[in-house]
Amino acid sequence: MTGTPPAGKTLTSATYGTISGTVFFTDGITQAQGVNLIARSTSNLQGMAVSVVSGYLFTGNLGQTVTCSDPANPTAQTCTNFGGSQFGSRDPRVAGAYDIPVPAGTYTLEVESISPFFTDGSGVGPLDPPIPNPGQNTKLPNNITVAAGQTVNADFVLQGTPPRFDAFESARLEPREPLALWQRREDPLAELRMG
Repeated sequence: MTGTPPAGKTLTSATYGTISGTVFFTDGITQAQGVNLIARSTSNLQGMAVSVVSGYLFTGNLGQTVTCSDPANPTAQTCTNFGGSQFGSRDPRVAGAYDIPVPAGTYTLEVESISPFFTDGSGVGPLDPPIPNPGQNTKLPNNITVAAGQTVNADFVLQGTPPRFDAFESARLEPREPLALWQRREDPLAELRMG
């Protein structure tokens, strides 16, 4: 809000700034949704903490168009999210994005998992149930100073996450080829010899 506030009121931009950024997996490319970020005031570590969930603007269930069909209109090609959530953006640029409004000051930024008990009416963020933090619980190495009305960018790269898939990999589990007879531990002829 800009302009002159009513008597006795203060503009938010006069006292608050924003820590903004994106949470990435270890590869620094893939955005991580559903990680809880906490900004803690360095002057009051226990008393001043503000948090937000990465990707809170992104949908929790994107749906997809490959097998999309509308039972009421099976030939329609306009279905873009059949079976997905009606809430949240489909813009991939916000999949791991976050914004934390904070009073002007200096902050540390850390990540953690959301408690798995926060579901249904107690849910936090777009994912229900919440996911465990896929990386190690870490902090950004430097303090972040925010002035009133200022937005400071602080991207966060998680450490220790598994490697991502590339375009030539499949997420399907393929059955293993059976071992050749000579590679197996059991002897298929043992029963005949004992007989």
